[in-house]
Amino acid sequence: MKWSKRFSKKISRRYQLQIKKIRLIIFIFLSIAILFVTHQLLFATRQVSCHTSTDSPCPSVVTNLLDKQKGKSLLLINKKKIISSLQEVSPDSQAQVKLALPGKLIINIKPSQPLAVSVFLNYLQPTLSSKASPINELDYFVSSLSAESYNLFPNGELVPGENPAKINLVFSRKPSQEKLKRFFKLITEINKTIPVVKAYLLKDDLYFTGSNLPDIIISLESSTEKIPKALQAIPSLAKIKEGIKIIDLRFNHPIIR
Repeated sequence: MKWSKRFSKKISRRYQLQIKKIRLIIFIFLSIAILFVTHQLLFATRQVSCHTSTDSPCPSVVTNLLDKQKGKSLLLINKKKIISSLQEVSPDSQAQVKLALPGKLIINIKPSQPLAVSVFLNYLQPTLSSKASPINELDYFVSSLSAESYNLFPNGELVPGENPAKINLVFSRKPSQEKLKRFFKLITEINKTIPVVKAYLLKDDLYFTGSNLPDIIISLESSTEKIPKALQAIPSLAKIKEGIKIIDLRFNHPIIR
């Protein structure tokens, strides 16, 4: 009888242990199922919307890019990467990405404003001194020329304008649209770090200055990713080293004169 009771107790304990294991498995399974359903209902991207400041339809290249985000988790969406991709397919626009529950990806697109420029078309191009202020030399050069006002758009298109400009283009013949596109992108990046007071584009070089800063020279081929870091140090450098007239950033190592 004692053996029988011991055996029944063991069976009972095993049975209870198995019941606990089954309950634990069911609990884990239900928890995972609830988390999955909650994630699908709240975080899975099901709705993608695109809005423009002008209420015009979003470009097809943008909507096609956004459609690829459907089904992805909002927790895994990289907003900076989306903005970067949008700028590649639609460089003429500024994009803002918003994530909202349940499962909403919202893109607001604002067309970039054109840049007012003054164009000086002259067959003879100036030869600049390596010591004097290039801005002053260019001011003197264009003082005898007549300027035409234009609006420069992000895609490099020049459209006649009316407003006077602090940014000047000096060339013997109109540059390619691709070159003007690079110029627009470069000057936009510069303005984010140093507000441009006056600038000249001459051949493939950009000459500009900011408030209480020396003249700065940058190649049109300069990387828009590396330039901001170099520009951030200029205001401090100008305070430390008084009398600086020119900072030339066209080379691997800046030249200070």
